Amino acid sequence: MDRPATPHSTHSWWSDSNSTGATISLHAAAKPLMKLMYDQQARGLIKRDRGTPLSRTSLEIYSSYLTYKHIFSRTRTLILRELDGRATLEADARSMADFLTSNPHLVAELLECSDSEVRGLTCMILGHLARHNSIMVTVLALDCCVQIVPLDVRVRWSAIHAILALSSWKDGSRAIVSASLLDELPHLLESSDTSARKWACTIVGNVASHQVIPAVLLATLCVRIVSLLSDKDVDIVGSALYALSQITSGSDGIQVVMMVNVLEYIPGLLFSQDATVKTSVFRIIQNLLLSSNPSAKKGTCEMLGNITSSNHDYPFLALLDLKPCVSCLGEKDATIRRAALYALANISRWPGGAEATLDTNVLDKLTGLLDLDDTATQKWMCTLLANLALKCTLISSWTVDNTSELVSYLRTDPQDVNVHRTKIYALSTIASVPNVPLNAVDANMLNRMLDLLDFPDPKIKLQTCDMVGNLASHRSLCSAILESKPCPKLVALLSHEVAGVRQSAAHAMACICRWPEGAEAVVDATALNHVQDMLDLPDSDMRISTCDMLGNMACHRSTGLAILQLIPYRKIVSLLSDQNPRVCRSAVYALWKISGWVHGAEAIVDRCVLTAVPRLLRSTDRETRKWTCEMLGELARHKSPSYALVETKLCKKIISMLMTLQSDSDISVRRAASYALANISCWPEGAAAVLDALPLDRVKKLLNCSDSETKRWMNILEAKAQEREYLKPKPGSGKMARYLCCGRRKEN
Repeated sequence: MDRPATPHSTHSWWSDSNSTGATISLHAAAKPLMKLMYDQQARGLIKRDRGTPLSRTSLEIYSSYLTYKHIFSRTRTLILRELDGRATLEADARSMADFLTSNPHLVAELLECSDSEVRGLTCMILGHLARHNSIMVTVLALDCCVQIVPLDVRVRWSAIHAILALSSWKDGSRAIVSASLLDELPHLLESSDTSARKWACTIVGNVASHQVIPAVLLATLCVRIVSLLSDKDVDIVGSALYALSQITSGSDGIQVVMMVNVLEYIPGLLFSQDATVKTSVFRIIQNLLLSSNPSAKKGTCEMLGNITSSNHDYPFLALLDLKPCVSCLGEKDATIRRAALYALANISRWPGGAEATLDTNVLDKLTGLLDLDDTATQKWMCTLLANLALKCTLISSWTVDNTSELVSYLRTDPQDVNVHRTKIYALSTIASVPNVPLNAVDANMLNRMLDLLDFPDPKIKLQTCDMVGNLASHRSLCSAILESKPCPKLVALLSHEVAGVRQSAAHAMACICRWPEGAEAVVDATALNHVQDMLDLPDSDMRISTCDMLGNMACHRSTGLAILQLIPYRKIVSLLSDQNPRVCRSAVYALWKISGWVHGAEAIVDRCVLTAVPRLLRSTDRETRKWTCEMLGELARHKSPSYALVETKLCKKIISMLMTLQSDSDISVRRAASYALANISCWPEGAAAVLDALPLDRVKKLLNCSDSETKRWMNILEAKAQEREYLKPKPGSGKMARYLCCGRRKEN
C-alpha cells in the first residue's frame, strides 16, 4: 500500500524540491570534537591544580580521561607526565596510592595500552611511587611485576626504572624474583648497550642484598657479572663490583663468587683511581674475610699477601680495613691462620701498612699464637713482628711482656732453615728498636746465639751477626754479650766468602765498640789487623762499618791511644772522595773521633784532610756537614793542627755555610759550626782569622738567637773580639771566655 502523500509545507519546500544527495553521520563528526574538548579540559584541569595538593576528585577525572576510548594519545601522555611529576612528592604519591588501591584495574589497563609512551610513563610513575617506603606495599599489591617483565625494548628504560625502585626493598625484590624478572637479566648483562649492562648489574646487586636470589640463578648471573670486570667502561666495572659486593654478603653468594674465581680480578682493581670501584672492592674483600667459608677466608688472605709481596707502592693500604684479616688469626683452621699472617706480614712492610696493622690490636691476637708448634705459623708471625718493629716503636711494650716466648724460639733446633732465619731476623729487628729491654736474654740464649755463628747456612750467620750487633747496642746487655766472647768468632767471619756475612760481622763489632769494654774486646780479638783489608774491599757497607768501628774505638780512653798507630789514615782520608755519600759520611765520623787525640789530629792533617773540607761543607748530607764541623772543632783544640786550619783559610768557608743555615732542621749543623769557630778563635791567629771573616753584626745576630748552645760558642767569639778591641768589653765576659776556651762538647 502506497504511503499517502504528505502536504506541502512552506518550511520544507527547499528540501522537498531538491534531491537527497550525500549524507554524513553526526556521531562520527562529533568524535574529533570530543577528543579536542577533552584535551582542552585536561589541560585546564592540570593548569588549575598546579601548585595545590592532588585531590581524589582530580584523580577520578584523570582516571576517566585515561580509560576513555575516544581521547587523544597526547592527552593521556599529558596527564601521565603530570602524575609522574606528582609521584615524586610524598603527599601526592600517598593520594595516588590510595586511589590506586580502590582502582587496581587502572595500572593493568595502562600497561596493556598499545601506545608505548603510555606504558613507559606508567612504569615511571610506578618507579617513583615505589621510592617511598610507606607506599611501596601499595605498589606491590597491584601485582604489576608480571606485566613489567615482558615489556618490549621501546619502554625498556622506564621498566628498568620501576624495577630498580622495587629492588631497593626486600618485598619488592621477592616480587621481582617471583615474577621471573631475573630470568631476563642475563640477556641484558650481555647486551651491546652500555647502559643496559650497567643497570642490570645494579638490579642484581639490589636484589642480592636481600638474599632472595636462588643459588642456581645466582651462579648464572655471577658468571656474566664477573666477565664485566674486564670492561673498558669504568662505570660498568663499578656496577659489576657493586653487584658482587652485595652477592658476597650471603653464604650462597660467597660460594658462587669463589666458584667463578673473582679473586683473580681483585688485584688489578685495587689500584683503580675510581673511588666507587675501590669502595666496592674493599666491601668484597671484607665480606669474603668475614664469611664462614674457609676457602674464601684463605683465598682472600693469600691474595692480599701475594699483592703486597711485590715491590710496588700500595696507596690502598691506608683505606683497607684490616680488622677482618686480623680476625682470621683466631680461626681453628691452621691454613687460614697462616694465610692471614702471610697477608699481614707483607702488608706491614709498606708505609702505612704497619700502622694500620697495629691499629687493629693485632698484638693481642699474636700473644695467643706464641705457644703454637706450627713452624709455618712461627715463620710468618716472626716476619710480621720484624716488619712491625721496623716501622713502629709501639711494639716495644708488647715485646717486653713476650720476650721469653720469642727467645725460646732460638732454643729449638733449626729443622727448617728458612723458619729459623725468620726467627733470628725477628729478634734482631726487635733488638734494633731503641729502649726495648729484652729481659729474657740470658747466658743460655747468648751461648745458643753464638753457636749459630758456626751454622753452615750463610743467611743464618748474617742474621745472627745482625742480632749480636743490635743486642750489643743496648748498654744493659753489652756485658752479658761479652761474657760469651763473640768477638773472636766475629773476627773470623771477616774472612768469610760471602760479602754479606763479612759486612754483618763488621757491623756487629762496630756496635760492640760503642762501649769501652766492648772496644777493648774487639781490639783484643785482633780486629785491627784486618782494617786495611776491610777498607780495600769494594763493598760500600763494609767500608762504612769499618769506619764506624774505628770511630767508636777512638771515643774511649782505654782504646783511643792504643789504636792510633794501627789506623790507615791515608786510606780513610781517601774515602772522603768516595762516590757513595754514606761512605763519605762514615769516614768523616771516624776522622772526627780520631781528631780528638793530638797524635790523631796531627796524623790526619798531615794526610791533607783539610783539602777535602770545602767540598764536605757543601755536601747535601746534613750529618756530613755537622761531623765535618765537629772534626774542625776538635782539630782546633790542638796547637799544630789549628795553625794548619788558619793557613788554609777555612774560616770563611765555615762562616759562609753558617750564614745559610736558617731552618730549625739545621740547628745541629749550626751548633757544630759555632763550636768549630769558637775553638779556632781560642788561638790568637785563629781569633784574628775568624773575626776578620765574620762581620760584627753577624756576631750580634747569632748572640741573639734562641739556641743556647750557639749563643754559648758565640760568647767566646765576643770575648776574643773584646781582647782584640773589636767590641767594647762587658763585665765578666773575659772570665767566661777563659772558662770556655778550647772546650770539648759534652754531647760528643
